[in-house]
Order: sequence, then C-alpha cells, then structure tokens
Amino acid sequence: MGIAYYLSLTVGNILAAFKTFLPAVIMVIIGTQFLFESILSFALNKMKKRKSYYKKPSKFIFISGMIYRLGQNAKGLANICILLTMVFITIAATFSIYNADKQIINSMFPRSNMLEIANKNNKDVLINNPDKIFSAINNMSNKNNIEASDFLFVEYFSNLVKIENNICTIGANYKMSNLFAIASITSIEKINSSLPANLQIEELNSDEIIIVSEAVNLDYSDPFKIAEKEFKLKKINPKLFYAIKDSVYFLKFYLQKVCIIFPNENELLKAKEAFNTMSDGRGFELSQYVFWDSKRDNIEDKEITEIYSKELANFSVNDILDDIFFVYKSKYNARLERKELSGSFLFLGVFLSLLFLLWLILIMYFRQITEGSEDRHRYSIMQKIGMDKSLIKKTSYEQILWLFILPVLIAVIHCIFGAEIFIQLLYGLGVLNQGAFISALIITIAFVSVLYIIFYAITARQYNRSVIGSPLLYRE
Repeated sequence: MGIAYYLSLTVGNILAAFKTFLPAVIMVIIGTQFLFESILSFALNKMKKRKSYYKKPSKFIFISGMIYRLGQNAKGLANICILLTMVFITIAATFSIYNADKQIINSMFPRSNMLEIANKNNKDVLINNPDKIFSAINNMSNKNNIEASDFLFVEYFSNLVKIENNICTIGANYKMSNLFAIASITSIEKINSSLPANLQIEELNSDEIIIVSEAVNLDYSDPFKIAEKEFKLKKINPKLFYAIKDSVYFLKFYLQKVCIIFPNENELLKAKEAFNTMSDGRGFELSQYVFWDSKRDNIEDKEITEIYSKELANFSVNDILDDIFFVYKSKYNARLERKELSGSFLFLGVFLSLLFLLWLILIMYFRQITEGSEDRHRYSIMQKIGMDKSLIKKTSYEQILWLFILPVLIAVIHCIFGAEIFIQLLYGLGVLNQGAFISALIITIAFVSVLYIIFYAITARQYNRSVIGSPLLYRE
C-alpha cells in the first residue's frame, strides 16, 4: 500500500493519473487484504506476548476475542474496507462532477449563443472581418424581435504538443507521456477581446510569448524554443492567469492544457507554420467561433434557442467565402445536456453506493448476530470461572466496535492518500475546483460514519441481548 500511496501523492498531472490509477488500485486491494489477514493478527499476537498487559482480564478477553474474530472475518473485513473506499470516492466524485456543471458550461460558452465556423475542405479560412457576421446575426435577430448584444469573435489554432526542457515540439509518432498537453495558440489581440477591461495583456515584444498552464514545467530564466526560433517567457499576475485559464481559449479537453499567446497575428502565423513543418501528421487546426447574448421580452431561453436553431440552419453571409459553413449551439441546450449526463451519473453513483453501503452494514449486522450464538458458550464458561458479567459486556462492545470501525478507518486513510490522484482524474473531466471534491469527500465520510455509528449501536445492543442476556450465563 505504501507504494500505491506514494504513486498517488507524487502524481503530477492528468496523464500520469490515468497511467497510475489501475496499478495503484490493484496494490491497495492486495495491501488491504494483507493488512487484515496478516498485519493486524501479527500486532495482536505481539500484544498477547506482553504478559503484564495480556494478564489483565479485560485485555485478555479483548485480545483473544479479536484474534479469533479476525481469523474468522479477515477477508470479509478487507472486502468491506475496499467497498467502503469505493463508496466514499464514488459519491464524492459524482457530486463534484454535478456541481462543476455551471463552471464548465460558462467556460465553454462565454455568451448565451455560439456559432461555430467550420471549413468544408479542411482548409484554413481566416475571417478577417467578423463584423459582417455580427451584422448578419443582428439583422436576423431584429426580424424575430430578439435583441442580440455583446458579440465576441474567438479564433485559435490547436493541437497536441510535447513540452520538455523549454522546447515545444509536435509529432504523431511520440509515445504518450506526462510531457504532452493539448495546446491552443492565439494572439494578444484575440485573447484580450475575451478578457475583462481591467485584465488586459500588455503589449509584448516580437520575441516574447506568454504561456498559461498548471501542468507544464517552465524555466523562465531560459528561452522557450519553437522550431528554430527562441522566445522569452513573460510572467503575468495571478488574476490575469486565472482569467485566461477560465476563458474559452483554455481548452476543455481531458488532457493537460496549455495556452500559448503570441505578440501579434504575424508571429502567431509564423509559429503555426513552424509547428506544421515539424509535424509528420496533422498540423495545427483552426477553430473559429462567434458568441453573443440575446434576450426578448416575455420569452424564455428555450424559445430563443428554437428560433435561432431554425433561422441559423441555412445561415450564410454575403462576401464570406463559400468554403465555410456555420453550426449553431446554445448555452441553454448545452446546460440541459450536461445536467442530464451529470445527473444520471449522480443518481447512479449515489444509488449504487447507498445500495452497497446498506449491503455492507447488513452483512456486518447479521455476521455479528450469527457469531453471537457461537460466543454464548464461551462467555458462559468465562462467567462460571468467575469473570464479571459487566466486564464481558464491556469487552464484547469493544470488539464489535473495532470490527465496525477498522474498515472505516482504513478506508478513510485510503481516501486521504488517494485524493490527489482522483483530483487529477476529475480535473481531466473539467472539475477544476479541488476544494469541491475534498469538501464532498469529507461530507460523505461524515454521513457514512454517522450511519455506521447508528448501526453499530443497534448491532451491539442486539448482540448483547442474545449473548450477555442469554440464560446460559445464569446457569449454575
């Protein structure tokens, strides 16, 4: 388990998390089985050899009872611990994904409507004058009594890159590694249009670039190399960093992400061509979008979306090349689709987890009650040789408590050490708020622990009724 914990704590990015996850899970399962079947029994036997400690009546009953119970239930307790870990993680992860919907949709849709500009022949067709598209959308909106506003044109190139030792390369024959990231490249002019007025990128020299990424290690004291050209890396303040990270230019893929910002359009196109000359496969692909807000009195977003979907089905713009076509999407529909998907995950995750939890608790309950019939005779002998009934009752409570609490404690330890790897996996699914997962995990553990305490009290009470209160203990 120590190796699995180390792998989890040292995982640095999404790709490493995906590669490490399965081996770590297997090691945790094997380690948990070994812990319950060997290590705990070894520790109890060591305590048994301490004569001064073991000769105390309460310790004698507790230790001997625990050794017997672990011998009978070790595999079952290990399986319960593993399933409890799964329950904790599943509920916390599904709640985190569900709660991240709003942030994910807002980052993908900076406005309520989106028009994707696609190329028919897989050729890059740059839109030099997006105002014509803005005007055409505005005219169409006016005809339907819809007020269109706050237009935004987004343009960037994207591809998978490898960044190592401040050298950025592209190639189809690389093996996937922790050095890979999905990159978007754009210019200051384009990205500034999507940022608030008080968070604008200052002008850069022709040999300077800005790189925004949380996963890629950069050395700001050395030049950053793209093809044969070297650039100086410029740092930006944290507020601007997170504003870019939350923008549409920071791609929402299930990989490490990086945004490279060039000083102007000329340097951007040069870099794009330099990248493409390195590629032995597909080069950087152009992505272009138009975003805008809309409203109409006494009409809901659903109806506005339906109007736009119908009107923009065959949308065209005069003086815009015939090699492109338009695809309309709305934040309203995207939010509904995301809610349906994440809501289904949440329902299945919570339902199956609670089902497993109930099953585990019932197994523990009936196992203890069943063992109670076996314990009656042993406790009867203890009382006949002079053991106090209250002492027997106390130690039986302690044994049942530890049998209940051990799987929970080990499962919580698994979650603590495994949290980092799950944070990285969720980051790949768009859950950028680490605190949301940690909070959900703590609440889940607390909720399950309360249920466990309730069922422990019920089980212990019923056990003592069937064992301590048995007539066997009062026969002469």
